[in-house]
Amino acid sequence: MINKITALFFFFFAATSIVQAQNMNDYIEMVRADVQAERKAIMMANTNLSPEESEVFWPIYDEYHAKRKQAYSGRLEHLMEYIKTEGNISDEEALELIGNLEAKKKQIAKLDKAYHKSLQKSLSGARALQIIQLESYLDMILQAQVMANLPVAQP
Repeated sequence: MINKITALFFFFFAATSIVQAQNMNDYIEMVRADVQAERKAIMMANTNLSPEESEVFWPIYDEYHAKRKQAYSGRLEHLMEYIKTEGNISDEEALELIGNLEAKKKQIAKLDKAYHKSLQKSLSGARALQIIQLESYLDMILQAQVMANLPVAQP
């Protein structure tokens, strides 16, 4: 199961990293929409939810990912500003970026905690754990891809 997930995500990112978009924001939106569609398909394929579980889970999932998109948009804006510097950033700019990214991490962690609680209330413990594990795994793959494409800061 996990190998299929990894293969799908790595195939997706290998294909999308080849694409050269004229406008980085358009490219990011395109990738974001593709990732969300792939993510949902992976969740569907790997959870085998019953009709009753699906009725409860998917509205929670959709609401969480809508809020998450907003939170990650702000984080992405900060990273895009950094990318424009090509790694050449002043100490003041670096400290401001660190502060902004830490604030976004806290916002996302709070959102994740609320999502996890909602899953635990609405589904069995084992099903909630399965979903949280899949989400975490997909997040790690996506995070690794983002980090691999960021320039390293030049002190």
